[in-house]
Amino acid sequence: MKKQLERDLTTHGASVSVVLPQQIRIVFLGLRKLPSLTLTDYRRAASGAGVEALYIRDAIASAASESGLSEGDVRALLSAFVDRSEAGSIKTKVLSLADVAPVVGDAQKIQRALDRLERDEVVREKSALGDGGSRWQLDHDYIARAVVAEYRASNILSLQLQDGNEAWHMAGSNLRLRYRSLLTLSVQAKLAWARLRSHGFTYRPYRAYAAISTLRVLPFVLLLAGAGWLWHETTLRAEKRPIVTLQAQQSSCYASGVHWAAGLAWSNFSAHALAKW
Repeated sequence: MKKQLERDLTTHGASVSVVLPQQIRIVFLGLRKLPSLTLTDYRRAASGAGVEALYIRDAIASAASESGLSEGDVRALLSAFVDRSEAGSIKTKVLSLADVAPVVGDAQKIQRALDRLERDEVVREKSALGDGGSRWQLDHDYIARAVVAEYRASNILSLQLQDGNEAWHMAGSNLRLRYRSLLTLSVQAKLAWARLRSHGFTYRPYRAYAAISTLRVLPFVLLLAGAGWLWHETTLRAEKRPIVTLQAQQSSCYASGVHWAAGLAWSNFSAHALAKW
C-alpha cells in the first residue's frame, strides 16, 4: 500500500519530497472512507484521485448539511471553481460571491457552505476586493482534480450517457462504430433503475440516443425467440411421438389380427375366426 501511494502521489520523474503535506493529509483522510485498507478497495476507488475524491465527497455532505443546500448544489458550487480553459490542465479559478450566486441563487446558503468547506480545507478565501467583496478559490490546484473525480463518480451514469451520445454522432455513417457506441445492456439497466428510483434523474437531452441504444437488445431477442421456437418444436415432437407409436401399434395389431383371421378362414375355421376377430 505504501508503494502504491508513493507512485500515485508523485508525478513522473518527481521525488516523494515534492508532494505537498496538505495533499498527503487529504489522501489519508480519504483512506478512512474505504471499506478496508487493502489494495483491492484502494484500486476500486480509482487509486489516488479516487481516494482524494472520497474526502471531497465527505466535505460536500458536511457542507450540505450545515448550509441547507443539497449535495448536488454544493457539488455544482465546487465545480464552478474548476478551470479547464487550458487543454490537459485542471486548476482552480478565483471567483467572487457574485460569480457563484447564479449556481445556487441563495447567497446566505452559499456563504455557509463556503465557510464549512474552508474549515475542511477544500476552499480558501482570498483578500477582499476594493468594494469589500470576498473572493474564493479551491485550496490548491490539485484539489481541482479531486473535485472533477468526485463529480464524475457521482454522475457516472449521466456522463456515460453524454459520452455515448458524442461517440454515436462522431461515428457518422460507420454502422459498425455506431453500433459499438450504443449503451451496453448493463448501463441501460442501471439508467432505467436510476430513472425509476430517483425523480431527479432524466435522459434529457439524450432521449433519442437512449432509445436507439435499445437496438442492442435485438440480437438477444432474436436469440431468445429462436430458442423458444426450438423448444416449442422439440416439445411438440415429444408429445406427438407416443401418439405415432400407439397408432403404429394399433396398425400392427390390426394387421396381425387380419392375418390370424385369414389363416383360420383358410383352414376352414372361418366361423370361429370371425367370432374371435
